[in-house]
Amino acid sequence: MNQTEEQEAIVRHCIKRGELVKINAFAGTGKTSTLEMVARANKHIRFLYLAFNKPVQKEAEERFPKNVTCKTNHGLAFRGFGSQVKGRLVSSLKAKTVMDAYHMKDYWYANYTIQTFQNYLISADLKIQKDHIPHEVEFYYKRELKSESEAAKMINKIIESADQLLHDMYYGGNPAIGCLHDCYLKFYALSEPDLSYYDVVLLDEAQDTNPVMKGIIFNQKNKNVTKIVCGDSHQQIYTWRGAVDFLKKLEGVQYNLTCSFRFDNDIARLANMILAIFKNESLKLKGMRDNSNKEDFNGSKYTYISRTNAEIFKTAASLYQHKAIGFLGGIHGYRFQDILDVYNLKQGRSENIINPFIRNFESFVHLEGYADSVKDFQILSTCSVVKNYDNAIPSLVEKIRTAAVPETDAEILFTTAHKAKGSQWDNVYMAADDFPEIVKNGKIINPDSLPAEEFNLYYVAVTRAKKNLRFPANSSFGQFIKLAEKEKECK
Repeated sequence: MNQTEEQEAIVRHCIKRGELVKINAFAGTGKTSTLEMVARANKHIRFLYLAFNKPVQKEAEERFPKNVTCKTNHGLAFRGFGSQVKGRLVSSLKAKTVMDAYHMKDYWYANYTIQTFQNYLISADLKIQKDHIPHEVEFYYKRELKSESEAAKMINKIIESADQLLHDMYYGGNPAIGCLHDCYLKFYALSEPDLSYYDVVLLDEAQDTNPVMKGIIFNQKNKNVTKIVCGDSHQQIYTWRGAVDFLKKLEGVQYNLTCSFRFDNDIARLANMILAIFKNESLKLKGMRDNSNKEDFNGSKYTYISRTNAEIFKTAASLYQHKAIGFLGGIHGYRFQDILDVYNLKQGRSENIINPFIRNFESFVHLEGYADSVKDFQILSTCSVVKNYDNAIPSLVEKIRTAAVPETDAEILFTTAHKAKGSQWDNVYMAADDFPEIVKNGKIINPDSLPAEEFNLYYVAVTRAKKNLRFPANSSFGQFIKLAEKEKECK
């Protein structure tokens, strides 16, 4: 394997017992390849490579040498804890299931009980507590009950119900309640597992690690277990799944990977602008790809990256008659049914609504008010689409579904920035108007005015392109680039 100087420095590192090695790796810089190089250079060492999901684990098994055991987070816990509940495992838990199992009459109560429970499962906490309750609960119950004291009582009841759910789920106390994979992983974490059979734990994509896994890896009683942690804080876009950015806080031997094999310096320059201005990043990405002979974007197949599913619907509605359109991961992952549901809510046809979350709002106005209060971009965009397309929505949803082709046959492949992470394409069109505005009144916004994850989504979208990146020139992002370049010239 050809190595950059940065990779060579990491591979030459003499691994010591119990130390922490942190690899700060930017987009396309060969994170996994570098870990593979480390393992091949140290064949006398027993490594445990932890993968986020099964496909990543399978790929790692094929490429890593024999001295590396590759497991998913849940695979690590399955033998001792998952196997105990094997016959009751379920992939998800629906509010309707919980309502029926515990004779609940209120959908919201059941839904918030599940969310509280799931927040606990991915936390490092020993017990379910108020911090695990979704932030909108107090807003909802204050609005419905018109009393802070009554809202407080409901919050305590939710904790009690979540505790009951935890007990029944793992120990089988209620036959209607199956066991989530995250539940046996939590019990595994609570057992304080010992990973000292391995000399080194390799943690890839560390920015996506949730607190429960962080606790398993870093709270080892045996201090001789070495940890090599690799990730990119700027690609942390899953805080809503419980991921916590702990990379910057870790103290240990640090290396950087800044040479991207994915794209050239034109794309690297745009990524650097985002990171320097909004994330205060001093390191610079370097594009290593030679794109001198690249084909022009016009007429080529390309991938369309948006911030929301609603934006994908709008664009697909305008293109399905003229282009072969496809959807990364399949069309069902883009929640067009939610658009239909919100349309039916606006029409007062609650009996036609599939999603119980949407069905439980009194009206379209109430849903829109809720989304605005909690700054839910997906719902707000969906409401906007419903208002714009109105009665054309049912037929458009059906026509788009019918027109969708497999990913490999698509002239235009649709995806959101969240789904795009981990992928790359020659040609990318970034629907920059769908992302939060980063220029207002002719000035670049204060970074503190948006959550860091929103700037990370910009960075992820930009760095998916290998050859060509396009976006609306008059978009907020286009204005940002002009202002950033002008600012750089003035300096």
